[in-house]
Amino acid sequence: MHDIVRDVAISMASDDSHHEVFLGRAGRGLTEYPIMESSERYTAISLISNSIWKLPNRSGLCPKLRVLLLQENRGLTEIADTFFEGMESLRVLDLSRTQVERFPPSIRCLTNLRTLHFVTNKQYLVDISMIGELKKLVILSLRSCLLSSAELPENIAHLTNLRMLDLSDSTQGANLVNVISGLYQLEELYLKLGGDLPDDFVFQGFVRFNIWINYMTSSYCTGTAAELYENTPHTLCLGDLSAERLKTLCSRLWKNTELLCLERCNDLKSMKELYEGGFGKLKHLCLQKCESLRSIFSLAEAQSLPQLEELSSSMAVIT
Repeated sequence: MHDIVRDVAISMASDDSHHEVFLGRAGRGLTEYPIMESSERYTAISLISNSIWKLPNRSGLCPKLRVLLLQENRGLTEIADTFFEGMESLRVLDLSRTQVERFPPSIRCLTNLRTLHFVTNKQYLVDISMIGELKKLVILSLRSCLLSSAELPENIAHLTNLRMLDLSDSTQGANLVNVISGLYQLEELYLKLGGDLPDDFVFQGFVRFNIWINYMTSSYCTGTAAELYENTPHTLCLGDLSAERLKTLCSRLWKNTELLCLERCNDLKSMKELYEGGFGKLKHLCLQKCESLRSIFSLAEAQSLPQLEELSSSMAVIT
């Protein structure tokens, strides 16, 4: 469990933990959202892995509800406009792997929401602007979401409490850099980018990161399982960037990088050009089509790589 997720879970558990009332109906083959007597008692509801296709209009108040898990309802396409009314205490909402395309107006009622997971399989989202009104969000995951608009809503930058943002495999919009630049408390960032970044943009010193920029290779070049990318908490996969741009762009990340893949960085001659402080935590290094590369590390530099487990180079002239 990531540190941030753990912290939020501990925070939730510490609030009125002696009054917890759970409703668990995971994997029961439900096709409709259950009618609940005394819904005001529940603090957590799990309806994971059912066949629910619609979330109805508000049928009762849930003033104590803090966790609502609806992931893996793969036929779920519709959330009625008033469904979230009366859930003002909700802290965690998971709608991952559903077919929901838009959030209802009542999502604005979730003023205490800390965690929103909406991990999909290339599912379109018509409008996410309402997410920007959930000012207490700490964790936001929109992994593999396809946004219908060309840009992220600017009000996402107003989520100043956000500490984890996952936009991996999502269409992030042309203004992504401007949006994340305003998220000063961000500790974890997961994203893939294509195209140019502003010359003055520099990634901040994230605690965890998995960042891909113009990187085309879909699997680790030495044959290591692709999940290595996912399981390494400090990953950089970078392509089509000059040595000088690499040096400044990731200046605050190099010292903690564990998996580094560089592709088509054609003026890079030596790894020392990127960071003179050393790569003491580097475990996996993959270099592809860096045609000017002549020296990776000197003997003295190599001795300062105690964690290095794997090094692979393709189409580089190493001497």
